[in-house]
Amino acid sequence: MSGPATVATLLDRGAAQHPDKTFLLFGGEATSYREMAQRTTRIANALAELGVSRGDRVGIVSGNRPEFLEAWFATARLGAIEVPVNTALRGRFLSYPLAQCGAKYVIIEAELLEHLDAVRGDLPDLERVIVIGQVSYAALLDGAAEPITTEVRVGDVAVIGYTSGTTGPAKGAMLSHR
Repeated sequence: MSGPATVATLLDRGAAQHPDKTFLLFGGEATSYREMAQRTTRIANALAELGVSRGDRVGIVSGNRPEFLEAWFATARLGAIEVPVNTALRGRFLSYPLAQCGAKYVIIEAELLEHLDAVRGDLPDLERVIVIGQVSYAALLDGAAEPITTEVRVGDVAVIGYTSGTTGPAKGAMLSHR
């Protein structure tokens, strides 16, 4: 279990080595490595059932909360590519990174949905929106906890992070699992 690892493999290693150790403490609630590995596997399986597959871009419009990490690890398990989007963006500043990367799926906080709805016509690749804080996200946790069979390599793109765009349009910086 040594050598280069993908994002999800690192979480799984932690779950195997110290399953009951706290992985995340948020709002006074602790989540163990085992619990996070199980949750993200369930979510990944549910996302796969919705059609998310290797190489798909998944926009995540969420502040600092457990669901952000869960979505990131779940997309990584599938070999999909996370595209984190600043929650303060509105209008064309919101639609630009999602359209430019070709996001087919967006996971978004319920409080921010109106901003996405306002630019939906500018997102030709968008197929599905999953809303944190509503049934659509909660349903992901009902997914099977079976292992993911998608082969993900350390050189695969895991994240497309957009620059601030201070000298021109924001640019997507691709980061691998490595």
